[in-house]
Amino acid sequence: MLKIGMVQFGNYRPNESMSSHSPTIPLHHISHRPTLALTIKHWQQTDLETLTAEPPHRHDLNEIYLVTQGHSQQVIDDQQYNFSKNTLGLIAKGQIHNVLAMQDWEIWTIFFDDDVLAEPQIQALKHSLFNFRSPHQFHLSPMDLGLLEALLQSMEVVQDDHHNTYAKANLLQHYLCTILWHIERIKQQNNHGNGSHKLEHYKLCQTFLGQLETNFAKEHRVQFYANRLHISGRQLSEMTKTTLGKTAKELIEARLSLEARRLLRYSNTNIQTICYQLGFDDPSYFTRFFKRHNHLSPFDFRNSAS
Repeated sequence: MLKIGMVQFGNYRPNESMSSHSPTIPLHHISHRPTLALTIKHWQQTDLETLTAEPPHRHDLNEIYLVTQGHSQQVIDDQQYNFSKNTLGLIAKGQIHNVLAMQDWEIWTIFFDDDVLAEPQIQALKHSLFNFRSPHQFHLSPMDLGLLEALLQSMEVVQDDHHNTYAKANLLQHYLCTILWHIERIKQQNNHGNGSHKLEHYKLCQTFLGQLETNFAKEHRVQFYANRLHISGRQLSEMTKTTLGKTAKELIEARLSLEARRLLRYSNTNIQTICYQLGFDDPSYFTRFFKRHNHLSPFDFRNSAS
């Protein structure tokens, strides 16, 4: 079975308390986390060569990366992507990431934690871009590439200015928000967004996805999430069906199924423990649930992923 390894990634390194045979999936994290968990870096091929030798991993931060040269093959959760010049990638906190190959690669990256984006409107924007259903790859026009690269260059100047630290955190947060809004515009232009759906419903659906990401392992009931949004369960399901193409129950089950696949494929955690970690009381029911969504039992899925 493929196991998740632990590597240092720029200013990030794995949790040193975990061994390479840990039953849990190791995280990459900032070794000395600053007050503001936000960092930007411009990478050359020589900085990145060790990544292709490393096994899959999770990050405990969200990641944006802009490819300006070369190409790379990567896996994000269950999907393989080919990233080339003028493409943008998004990896949400907790997703499985693996670099398979790269050639002449040059990229910009931003890593940031959820608490960097405190305002409710910006949180909804973050949930729109960084969730288990959102597209992870965008192809950019020359204009979009130029705008984003200019913003990243300006952001790096502010980050690396150690002489004038006045309002640095505020400036970096504002640059990040501007970049996120620009990516959301690209997403809408690519017809991945809400189209003609009501903006209010779209925002509520993104808030639901954020709540789901936080609570999916503890709360499987639609009514729990509806109560958080101060609407009925029926209203929530109608909105998600119209805006996201699935009912609230289907989205909850899809998120549980994804996490089960992650743990079965990339960790040594036994199946009964995975069942309980994901909030199921009965291992037999968990097996039926998993097979209904993935056409294999947990045991067979794990063996097929070896």
